[in-house]
Amino acid sequence: MRFLTVVTSIALCASTLAAKKLTLNDLPAPVQKTVQAELKGAEIKNIGKETENGVTQYEVETMLNGKHRDFNVDTKGNLLVTEEETTIDAIPAAAKAAIVKKIADGKLGTIEILTRNGATMYEAAYTTKAGKKQEFVYNTLGTQGSNPYFNLTPGYRLRYQDGGDVDTLTVLNETKRIDGVETRVVEDREEKNGALVELTRDYYAIDSVTNDVFYFGEDVDVYKNGKVVSHEGAWLSGVKGAKFGLMMPAAPKSGQKFYQEHAPGAGMDHAEIVALDEKVTTPAGTFDHCVHVVEDGKDHKWYARGPGLVKDGKLVLVEYTK
Repeated sequence: MRFLTVVTSIALCASTLAAKKLTLNDLPAPVQKTVQAELKGAEIKNIGKETENGVTQYEVETMLNGKHRDFNVDTKGNLLVTEEETTIDAIPAAAKAAIVKKIADGKLGTIEILTRNGATMYEAAYTTKAGKKQEFVYNTLGTQGSNPYFNLTPGYRLRYQDGGDVDTLTVLNETKRIDGVETRVVEDREEKNGALVELTRDYYAIDSVTNDVFYFGEDVDVYKNGKVVSHEGAWLSGVKGAKFGLMMPAAPKSGQKFYQEHAPGAGMDHAEIVALDEKVTTPAGTFDHCVHVVEDGKDHKWYARGPGLVKDGKLVLVEYTK
């Protein structure tokens, strides 16, 4: 099992390394910095460059103590995906039990740890009793968990307002399986002067171990004069090269950077946590110790423990389910 082999659509994207072999000195400065930090004593075996749907990333294959550790880095130096060879005894007990149960009487091959935006998965290659080669991925993403800044309890609702602009978020008692993961559906209803302008179904999953919340895509209906006129911005993880992003870590850190959306051609939202202790006053209350997030260097959002998102640009929280 090698780097860039697709085991499921939530693993690494399929691609072919560029024909020209690159060296560390060929990489842009931000990429060099990340690669050097990620080497951790490993030897570089190969560097490739891939451009898909206008998005470029560098694919680095390394080896340490006879084991592979490979990773993808974007042009800004953001670490996108890592794939590290390991052993069955070195992974968490729950992952080991799930893999052993899945393999049953088969023969275990290699074990690899896949990480993407803080989400960790364990990939096992094995051969069935009948001699067929298979792969199995274990992860803890789904609808079970609790994030203090992002409530995914069915029935939870928040309403925001800025003049005639009203935005209502409702966590639905619905799920949708995307990219092999059961996700929670959140309805986002945007109105302007009482008229519906956009209705979105957003899909989120939570890690039951870390409680980090991940964004798996959205179905979008854009309205004009009461009629749907487009689906601009819609994307789903695992479709057309799109991959899920990190929406809100359960334990945010100042300076933390991550992709919330990684959907070339639809959305490439990149977020940075710039502060952890700000005060925000809204019609729904005053909230201390808010997490300040900046998206794409210009869009500002504030999250408070308990209610979640309390301010989105000029939109402020006016009502929420307590």
